[in-house]
Amino acid sequence: MSAYGSAVDRVAKLTLWLCVVALVAAVFLNVVEIGSRYLAGASSLYNVAVSVELVVSLTLIGYLVLLARDEDVTMDYFYMLLPPRGRFVLDLTVAAAIVWFFALLLRASLDYYALSGSMSHPVFPISGAVTSAPVVIAAAACLFVAVYRFIAACHLLVARWNEPPQTQDVSPR
Repeated sequence: MSAYGSAVDRVAKLTLWLCVVALVAAVFLNVVEIGSRYLAGASSLYNVAVSVELVVSLTLIGYLVLLARDEDVTMDYFYMLLPPRGRFVLDLTVAAAIVWFFALLLRASLDYYALSGSMSHPVFPISGAVTSAPVVIAAAACLFVAVYRFIAACHLLVARWNEPPQTQDVSPR
């Protein structure tokens, strides 16, 4: 389990750096696009297409970092109203639902990747599969992290469920 956890940490760190590089590239392309539009009166379809692909990839792949860090959006107010065992059961249910979602996304993205292989990109002279590859990569990586979170939630649930009830010490002092 610790090797799996360290692999998840390495994937999350690598993904974070890839997202930083992609964000810097997208900002640079937008600055070039805005500058060329206002200074030269011309716009480049290539800058826009690459920038859109980078931002879409950032959105999909960047969620992996949030998932690995357990920083996704939660409703803590209602969560804290639940008893501890209810919270653990809810954590396990949410972790299972996330695994299910990314398994479905991976399956659908693989189907789309296979279909888009016969299409051509509307701007670049490349296969449409090249632009659908980030979705497949993001779905597979997020599924990898989601399975780890599900296993960790199962371990925590079992450990907490088997804890003996706490009793007060009534021995004389």
